[in-house]
Amino acid sequence: MRFARFALIAAFLLQAPVAAQQAQQRPVVGIEELKDQAGVGSIDSFRTMIESAILSTGRFRVIERSRMDVILREQSRGARGGPVVSRTGGRVGGISGVDFLVYGAITAVGFQQKENAGEALGRNLLGGLLGGSSATGVSCSNSVATISMDIRITDGRNGEVRESGRVDFQQTGQTSCGGAGQVDTPALMRGAANEIAATLIRAIYPIAVAASEPDGSLLLNYGTGVVAPGQYLQSYQKLPPIADPTNPGRMIVRKSLLGYVRVIDALSDQATAVFAGGGPGPIGVGNILEPIPIEKTKDAQRRIKEYADALKRRR
Repeated sequence: MRFARFALIAAFLLQAPVAAQQAQQRPVVGIEELKDQAGVGSIDSFRTMIESAILSTGRFRVIERSRMDVILREQSRGARGGPVVSRTGGRVGGISGVDFLVYGAITAVGFQQKENAGEALGRNLLGGLLGGSSATGVSCSNSVATISMDIRITDGRNGEVRESGRVDFQQTGQTSCGGAGQVDTPALMRGAANEIAATLIRAIYPIAVAASEPDGSLLLNYGTGVVAPGQYLQSYQKLPPIADPTNPGRMIVRKSLLGYVRVIDALSDQATAVFAGGGPGPIGVGNILEPIPIEKTKDAQRRIKEYADALKRRR
């Protein structure tokens, strides 16, 4: 018994330095700038949510804002002991460097009420069955909140832009009858922070198909926190670039939609998906996957439904 306990402690002590070394190898991320152009008024809390979301992925370290300020002051003074990338070794000063910088701006926050006719009908009929009037005209609705952000992720070593674009997050509140629905603002902000963390991961370590199973399902290299059961992802095939005839030296990047996949199961570090149509396919090992942008959701839903209907007819 005593020997078993000693062996367990020894194993833990041997693994601890390895775990610490692996943690030190994780890229360092800094939230360099975050603007509130929409007047949300919770920018400091939002920054903390983003930092927590990035840390929870287990793939990055996050440098605190106070330390970022020190780094920027050192840079502005041109100090010899200024920031360097901590993972690459050869540190000159005592300040850890930053591998990736995140710049963001909340550009818009929108709220709207969407009528929930099914819920209203059910309540009205229930009122009639219980002896009340079935024509009470109770109106039910869901509150839908959307937050939009401009995000830019740059390489802290050379300033290269690794990702730039808009991130949208939409939250549907609980059904409310006879009054306006409520919006859970902290939950909205937290969801947006998680989306930014997911965007960072995809920019550095893209979601990809790791294996094709014998039953036709696809094994993805990410699990919960990045993808979720029921989520649809799109996959593109890169095409050879073509020269821009109006701008010599500029190449136009082209890509073709391969189709969509639906996540059917997710563990902590992997997920399983199936092909959901929308393109010619096939989607296989090595293909990169990404979320479907909000502006393309309706077209994707139409394509996915057409594929599902076609499968039903074949049966």
